[in-house]
Amino acid sequence: MARQILEAATPKVARQLVHIATTGTLPEVEEGGGHRPVALPDRLKAMDAVVARGGVPIRTELTGADGAPFTLLVKAATDGD
Repeated sequence: MARQILEAATPKVARQLVHIATTGTLPEVEEGGGHRPVALPDRLKAMDAVVARGGVPIRTELTGADGAPFTLLVKAATDGD
């Protein structure tokens, strides 16, 4: 469902969400020379929306076969990956 929302959203909306999440200001006002801050709860909602609409689950529970534990190897990405 999150992927469908992203596909339906315009690039402008995605840029606005990222702007709010990363700067804490409204993009339309900032372009006009002002800086109207966004309340922290709303900034967190924007961050959540960016992550969710990007297809990255906020929380995922993983188990092995029949609920058994398993080993997961995670590699950190570098710029350009």
